[in-house]
Amino acid sequence: MHETRYRILQCLAQDGPATVSQLVRRVGMKAATIRHHLIALRAEGLVDMDLQHGAVGRPPHLFRALIDDQR
Repeated sequence: MHETRYRILQCLAQDGPATVSQLVRRVGMKAATIRHHLIALRAEGLVDMDLQHGAVGRPPHLFRALIDDQR
């Protein structure tokens, strides 16, 4: 697995669901890079996406790992 995807997946598995903005702060990469790798992780069935409702306006996408952090 690509190192960047692994870092994103580990972050989601350890810290729980996150938006792209939260992942930018946690992983330290640009939003476009995070989005690119999240698309690939979703295609591989390793990450799922939901909408984070509750605020006014368009709800942000909330990503979560579909694996348990057992490492």
